[in-house]
Amino acid sequence: MIEKSFVLLKPDAMSDVQIQQYIFCSLEKYNLSITSKMDIVLKPDDITTLWEFTLRDPICKRILQLHLTNKILQLILVEGVDALSKICKIKSETRKLYAKSFFLNCLHAPKNKQEYDRDINYLFYGTSSKAKTELIGDTSRFLKFHKLDDNYYCQCADQIYSYYKNNSMLMPLIENDTLDKQFFLYLHDDVIHELVYVVAAIYEFVPGFTLFDSYLICMIAELRGTTLLMCSNDKKIIKEVYNQLLDAGIKVSIRKKENTLS
Repeated sequence: MIEKSFVLLKPDAMSDVQIQQYIFCSLEKYNLSITSKMDIVLKPDDITTLWEFTLRDPICKRILQLHLTNKILQLILVEGVDALSKICKIKSETRKLYAKSFFLNCLHAPKNKQEYDRDINYLFYGTSSKAKTELIGDTSRFLKFHKLDDNYYCQCADQIYSYYKNNSMLMPLIENDTLDKQFFLYLHDDVIHELVYVVAAIYEFVPGFTLFDSYLICMIAELRGTTLLMCSNDKKIIKEVYNQLLDAGIKVSIRKKENTLS
């Protein structure tokens, strides 16, 4: 079935010829025809329409506004057999190779026809409609997160954005020596909850974590699939945090020193 889709090149792709070449070669590999290419500039208010989850996540909203707005981006319209599913494959394959975080991830593309129609109608005609929310993002149960004010959210977002702009590699958060530790708590990538939900849970329950730490560790887990969250010789502490996160629906696991999953 002939379908239409699109790719929106983000700033990290716009500034990297290698990423652009990979995307264009992928379009050719999947037999997708480019019907139009155009430069666009997003405004801050566009972010909550094109990325609806940012209505519930003030940090990500600010980060995407910093990263995507008032800059030249390239919109590439394509068509071909099963274009929507093929574009999703291209997005996934490109990000596996080149993405550095949830926002430094090269390109935006629709997952389905509903998202395609919503984004195209907004970009070309200024009409907006809500897409169905697929992930769980209600953070009201996490009191520490909701006690923060807008200024703190803004400062945290600026800190995260600056960190990623100035670091080409993701650095581990657990800086202390882990060699003499017996118990390790790992965070796994979450496909059920929105990022802000997982962040709020980490911020609520993991001792000593700032909001910046919580976002960074969740972004690393999303990119790598799993990451070390905390370690200790006190199994009781590890188990307590594990149970609290598990009760919140967060995907975590405990490993002993011999790397046996519990």
